[in-house]
Amino acid sequence: MGIDVPGVDHPEQDGPALTLDAVLTDPEGNEAARASVPVVSVGDTTVELSVAEPRLWWPAGLGGQPLYGLSVEVQYDGELVAAAERRLGLRTVTVDESPDEAGTGWAIVVNGRRVRIRGYNWIPDDPFIAEVTGDRLGQRLDQAVDGGANLLRVWGGGYFSTEAFMDGCDERGLMVWHDFLFACSAYDESEEMITSVTLEAEQAVARLAAHPSLVLWCGGNECVWGDYDWGWREILQGRPWGAKFYTEILPAVIDRVDPGRPYLPNSPWSGSLDVHPNNPESGPIHIWTVWNNLDYAHYRDADPAFVSEMGWCAPPAWSTLRAAVTEGELLPDNPQVVHHMRADRGMEKLARGLAPYFGTPDTAEDWHYLTQVVQARSQSAGAEWLRSRERCAGVIIWQLNDCWPVLSWSAVDGSGIEKPVFLDCGAPLRRNW
Repeated sequence: MGIDVPGVDHPEQDGPALTLDAVLTDPEGNEAARASVPVVSVGDTTVELSVAEPRLWWPAGLGGQPLYGLSVEVQYDGELVAAAERRLGLRTVTVDESPDEAGTGWAIVVNGRRVRIRGYNWIPDDPFIAEVTGDRLGQRLDQAVDGGANLLRVWGGGYFSTEAFMDGCDERGLMVWHDFLFACSAYDESEEMITSVTLEAEQAVARLAAHPSLVLWCGGNECVWGDYDWGWREILQGRPWGAKFYTEILPAVIDRVDPGRPYLPNSPWSGSLDVHPNNPESGPIHIWTVWNNLDYAHYRDADPAFVSEMGWCAPPAWSTLRAAVTEGELLPDNPQVVHHMRADRGMEKLARGLAPYFGTPDTAEDWHYLTQVVQARSQSAGAEWLRSRERCAGVIIWQLNDCWPVLSWSAVDGSGIEKPVFLDCGAPLRRNW
């Protein structure tokens, strides 16, 4: 935890003493541990607190979420000059990458227990952060838990989490996988950019590190994948594309500011820049070939170590779409409906998903309902299959929430209304693995 000490640049070696006092209180407010240490170097002081019988913080479904209070004071010659308070949870977290029959496993381990992850990806809940009120945020986090989740992955195309978001996850037992803010693009590696990224990362990590729900930092989303498959090498002709951030800059920040927290260079990731990142033999993968090209039955072709993205598109609730599309039928040939489709060639893919099961619907009502049914069936089928595979240590559905009244992969639309996929997909996710 960072504390600003006004008017004190450094301790005086032969002058008044600068001390740091730390008190840890249990969830009932009783003192659990206390320590006092001299401050030898401002900004670089460590205090250790020992708790005899710690009450551990657990992910949802595996135990409680007791939160301790930490109070820290800095005194200069016996006079209080700075103070700070935080809530925190006591738990351990590691990533198990032991070899398995297919290659290398990848599993999150909390308090020594391998946790089968049931998650959703999280995007900004509104384009304007001030619009996400406490009530709205609480509703969305409750929906995550009700939808069977024990983890939310904060996607790198958004913004760093607010304190309210992290507090809500702490209280509900929702683990947080947090991307740094890199997504689906190549990035400049100039000295100016490195300085800016380092400062931003240090501030974000220091602010969020006390939260027990935070179990993993990730360098970014699909950036390494982009280097392999999206034509960047031909365009950039050997110029840097961001790899230094994921393999050097960001892990160094974690080592300095939040040592011990697991770090993943990118999602997907197969252990090395020399291996295609979406290799199912090791590390988290993204399954997008099914939605993009295949019938959802092909989820059963997969046997990965972990899935950090998979999804299927569908319209929002009828009322949500009608409020945005003010003219014409709610059909895929209406230009206003097409405008609200977030997927590349999305209408074509929706039709392909409908064809084997329902053909071509006759009415707008049928089209709207049946595309939602296919979304629900696809994610339920995929989650059921993956949870049946002992090797697969987790599935994170793309996505829980939405920030627009659009046709997208969300389980809860931009108005906060739950789609059928929320119930169908939530059923296999709610079962303990």
